[in-house]
Amino acid sequence: MSRNDPTEILVAVHLDLPSKNAVLVSINGEGRRAVWIARSLISSCHLIGTSTEGTDDKGQRVRLPLANMTVPEWLAKDRGFI
Repeated sequence: MSRNDPTEILVAVHLDLPSKNAVLVSINGEGRRAVWIARSLISSCHLIGTSTEGTDDKGQRVRLPLANMTVPEWLAKDRGFI
């Protein structure tokens, strides 16, 4: 497997605005651990129709949609998703 091979990860989406060049996601729903992923590095991102309980960046409880996101393997490893 190459470092650039596409890797699908399940993420909690904290912020996804069309006007932004990145999507704020986390692997576990914790807002303080959420990271920005550049749209240019996302091959695909599809909401799966379910949500999870998580927290925002201040620790307040929120419901977050879940999505399958495809990114390069190196990025998934670098951000701690795999």
